Order: sequence, then C-alpha cells, then structure tokens
Amino acid sequence: MNNDIESLYSELASLWDNDLNEVRPDSVSIGSHLQAYWSCAICGYSYPREVQNQVKIYRQRGTNNICPICRGKRVIPEFNSLKARHSDIVEAEWDYDKNSVSPDEIAPHTNKKVWWLCPNRHSYPSSPNNKLNGGGDCPYCSHQKVSPETSLSATYPEIAKEWHPTRNNYGPEDVLPQSNIEVWWKCSVCGNEFKKKVYQRIQSPFGCKECNKGRQTSVSEQIVFSFLSQYFPNAVNTYKIDRNTDVDIFLPSINVGIEYDGAIYHKNRLDKDIAKTERIVSHGIKLIRIREEGCPLLCMDGCICVETGDTPNSLEEKLPILLEVLSQMANKHFNLKNFDFQLMLRKLKSEFSTVPYDKSLEAYIEKLQHDGKSLAAIWDKNRNGRLTPRHVTTKSALVVHWLCPNDSTHKGWSAPIHSVVNGYGCKICSNRQRYTTEEWVIEAKKIHGDKYDYSQSRYVDASTSIDIICSIHGIFSPPAGQHLAGRGCPYCAGQAFHHADTITIAYPELAKDWDIENNITKYNITPDKVSYHDTREFYWHCNYGKPHSYRATIWSRINLGSKCAVCHGKQVTYDTSLAYLNPLLAAEWCAENDKTPDEVTPKSDYEALWKCPNPNHPPYRQKVEVRSRGTGCIYCSRYGKKHPKDYEDELKAIHPNIKLLRPFAKTSIRVECQCKICNHVWTPFPYQLLKGKGCPICRK
Repeated sequence: MNNDIESLYSELASLWDNDLNEVRPDSVSIGSHLQAYWSCAICGYSYPREVQNQVKIYRQRGTNNICPICRGKRVIPEFNSLKARHSDIVEAEWDYDKNSVSPDEIAPHTNKKVWWLCPNRHSYPSSPNNKLNGGGDCPYCSHQKVSPETSLSATYPEIAKEWHPTRNNYGPEDVLPQSNIEVWWKCSVCGNEFKKKVYQRIQSPFGCKECNKGRQTSVSEQIVFSFLSQYFPNAVNTYKIDRNTDVDIFLPSINVGIEYDGAIYHKNRLDKDIAKTERIVSHGIKLIRIREEGCPLLCMDGCICVETGDTPNSLEEKLPILLEVLSQMANKHFNLKNFDFQLMLRKLKSEFSTVPYDKSLEAYIEKLQHDGKSLAAIWDKNRNGRLTPRHVTTKSALVVHWLCPNDSTHKGWSAPIHSVVNGYGCKICSNRQRYTTEEWVIEAKKIHGDKYDYSQSRYVDASTSIDIICSIHGIFSPPAGQHLAGRGCPYCAGQAFHHADTITIAYPELAKDWDIENNITKYNITPDKVSYHDTREFYWHCNYGKPHSYRATIWSRINLGSKCAVCHGKQVTYDTSLAYLNPLLAAEWCAENDKTPDEVTPKSDYEALWKCPNPNHPPYRQKVEVRSRGTGCIYCSRYGKKHPKDYEDELKAIHPNIKLLRPFAKTSIRVECQCKICNHVWTPFPYQLLKGKGCPICRK
C-alpha cells in the first residue's frame, strides 16, 4: 500500500498508538476517515483524531503543536486544567457556589465565562483567558460596576438626597459617581427639577442652577483654603482690602494674598486680572495667583503664578508646590502634613449644595434692617413657594417674584435677585419705561412698520395685554412688552389656531380629498378644525379614484403637490398588500417577522423569514420581491441543496436495512453507514449509496 501513513509520513507514524489502535499505520491510507489514537511524545497522553485530519495538521505544522492536549484544546484533570496550571488563582478567587463546572474540567485559556470571587467578596463573571491575561479583574473594585460601597448613595450621600424619587428608573444606589448617564434631580432647596449627568453633579456639585446662579467661590478655592489653614491658623477666606478690592485667601502672618483663577471665568479677563493685581500689590501685599489651564499668561512684578488643571483633582499635586513657594516667602520651612485630599474634596462638594448663611439674601436683608435700611422690594412668599431668601445668594441671577414695598395695590413683578439687591424695585414707583399709548404705538411701528392696526390699542404697562389688529386674522392681544420685543400675530406665525387658517376655508379643493373616517379614528378631528400649518400626517383619499387612502402632511400636499403614495408604491394598503394579492404565498410567512403580509407589497425589498411547506426543511430568509418571482426554499429548488432529513427519508425508502452513522452534509462528503443485517460499516458517497444495490457484503 503506497499511500499509507508509514510509507509517506514515517515521522507521523511514530505517533501511532499501537496499544489502542487495532491496525498498524502501514495498512491505513492517509485519506482514511478512521478515528485513530495518537500518542504525544511531549505530554505522554493519547488522543483520538481522524487519520485524514491528523495528516492535514501534520502537513501544516509537523509534529510540533499537533497534540490537542498540549495546545489546551482537550483538558486532562490534574494535568493541563485551569486548576492544575493556575492553582493559586483558583484557590484565591474561584466561586464554588456559583460555578456548575469544576476548575479541573476547563482549559486555562477558554473564553467561556465563569464566576470569580474577589478578596472584597464581589462575585463577577469573566473568562479564564481574560483573567490570566490581566483583563478580568473585579469590575466592582475597578469602578466599572456598582457595588453597595462604591455607589453614589454611599460615596456622596448629600448629593444622592437630591435624586428625583419618581422620574428615574433606578436609584442612586444603582449608579457610580463617575457615571455618564443623564438623570433627573430635584433641588432640596427650591424643588426645581432638572436633568444632569451624574459625574457632572460630582465635578460641579452646585446642584440646581437656579439656586446657585451668581455664587462667587469654588470647590478648588476652598480646598486651597482648607489646606493652608493647617499651616496658617489665622488665614482669612475672602479678605476685603478696600472698598473695591478683595482677595480670595489672605495670610496676615506673612502678608500674602492668594487668588484662584478658574479658566471659564478668567480666560477673557486678562486686563481686569492685571488691574486687580496692581491694586493688591499697591497695598504692599505679596500675591500668588493659581491659574487654571486655559487662562492667559500673566507675568507681573510682585505676583507669582502657579499653573494647575481645570478640575479640583488637578490641585492635589500642586498643593506641595504652593507650600514650597510660601516657605520661601515666609523664610520658614513647613513640614508637609497629612492631608486627605479626596476626603476634603467630597466634603466640600457636599457642602456646596447649600448656600452659606453669610452669603444668603436673608443675611443681607437682616444687615440692611440693622442699618435702618430696606431692600428695594418685598419677597413674594406666596408665589415663590418653598424658596426663601435663605436659599439664594445676593448675586444670584435667579428670577423670582417680588411685591412693591410702598403700595400694595401695585402689581407684583418678576426680576433677578441681583437686580433688586442693586436697587431696582417697583416699575410703577420708579416710573421706568412708562409710555403713553401714543408713545407706545410710535415704538411699535419702529419695530413692525405698518403691518398692524393700533386704533384699538390702549397701553397700561409692559406686562398687560394690548389689542392689536392683524389685516388677515383680526384682533390678537399679546403683552405690550413682548410686542415691542418683536412678537407679532401668533396666527400668521402658525403658533395658534385661527378658523381662517383651516383647510376647508384656505384650501377647499384640498379638503375634498380628506379621509374623514380614518382621520376621526386616529386623530378624532375634522378638516374644519385643522390649520394648514399643522405638521402631522393625515389620511387622504386616492387621487386616482382607487379604493384606498394614503398618508401625507398638509405642507407636502400644498407645496409639493404630492399625490397618492400607495399608487406610487411608497405606502401599503390591504388591496395592494401581499396578503390580498398572493394569499398562498402569504401563508408561508413566519410569525417571527416584525411585519405582517398586510404591511408589504409583492414588490417589497423587505427580507422576510419564510416557512417551507416541507416540514423537514428549516425556515429561510428571502426578499419578498424575490420570493414573489418563485425563488424559495433552497432544498426544494431543482438545483438546490438536499436537506439531511430528506436524504435520510429517501435512503430509508430505497434501502430500509441501511442506517446512517453520520448525518448527510452534502453530496461531495462521504457518509458513514452500517448494514442492519451484517453490521458492516462503510463510507460511500451519498449519491452512490442511493443508486447502488445496498450493503456490499450482503450483495456478495
């Protein structure tokens, strides 16, 4: 036998396991499908593999890396298993409670996920391959997943208190502080509801933007103050030098001032920063400016600049540098003390979610009363609800409600807090922007020209409605101030409904195509209630007299002249659907499709799942248009594939005494079969078996 293993590949034949195999390698062809046993010279174990497959692998690699056991493809307990090769990791982190498989039964580099238990008792899934390559560490300890001790509610409890109780699908215990998801918050001060990403609340924890407008300090500034207070107990936070100048931090013992310059506020204020530096230095104070990345360069005599990043965390490595600079200024050495930066950062971020009392409007009002003065307006307790002067700063831009302190009959108004603090009070008392009707009309015509008729207009004040006549829609009544701000007729702008704009009046020919039945069913609306400005899709009768309707916007009907979308094949109705036109084909439609036969036409390019009438054949995918032309199941096709079950049924009908040991795959691959009479096993080609006379042994 010239094509046997021994003759052609003697090196491979040396791996032949003579103890387990019943034949010798010199009697086996290299193309044989025989399942033989091979002995590895490296690990000493034997393994089964078809001869032809072993020859193919040998041609590619030689005898190196040919053994599936050495390559980790087959696991031998206590030899090449995960437990045998990496017992230290298994003993320390294998989760025996959750895993249904033993670590002695799986390969070290398998990608199948198993359960691990980290030293902090977190159970998590990861593949051994990922674990051994350094990528499968505990996701809870590495802050990739939430655990009870790393959640927002555990690390930032004060911020977690403002988590909205009803508008989120999960709680603060389910997210990490560095999470990028946007959630709803409810301000604990004013009750305002707002959306913000979780990590943004941590980085900028001022919370409700309405309550915290105008605040004049920062977390970074307060971290610097807390750090320096360890070395300078008499340090002053926000020290006023003169009437117009203050400094963020002042160290009186060494006469040094420190300014913290945030990039957002100071990036376009170089001239003002220079002027302030000159004023501070003119008082004999030595100045240090800590400037965030993004601030323009500032070089001046008497001023030292320390650069830092644009987040509070960037300060951690800059604080020792700042202390060294102060040591040189004070001509004294300071030993660096323990300072828990992250603890202080979390504490300050939580504190910054409320307004300090000395910064509040309430404290400012009390100070005015102590000096015999009063605010320019009275806080409207009824309209401001739970929000009080204690909750806002004097420099806040939050717009709130006010009452006149001089005359209770004057109408209340809304204004920013800082404007009232600066002395702007009741508009009526101050006679500010008070027009006569004639003056107001002149101002209105400067903005709107002769577009409107003001013959019925009577001006009272900016917030009171005033009658104006539109030449198209008649009278409309906006607040007088809004009209001067540019607001015109809301009907012309499509912002309000007017009966003159209905399609029955404006476009009567279009109204004739209106599908009353379908539009009442979907919108409960008739054409005399629909403005031609409406942007919704409505139903219209076919323009070509067909018994169906189509959907289109009023704008497209008017401006584009669009016609029946069903007749153009862009929409589907029942009379044009596959279900109506080809019910026999529609019967093969699978329920797993996300559309029904009613929703597609026979020419649709939708790729659907079809079921073959032959129960032996599996479902298959094909476009509706292709299927409508007759192309269907590949197994039923004249030149298509033969299904394994079809082949088995055909064989059973021709040769009932022959059974298949290995299922049919395709006509070019031999099948393994066995005679039920003599138990002879042979491997013919599929077509030879069907056309032949059965078992070659029994035939003889």
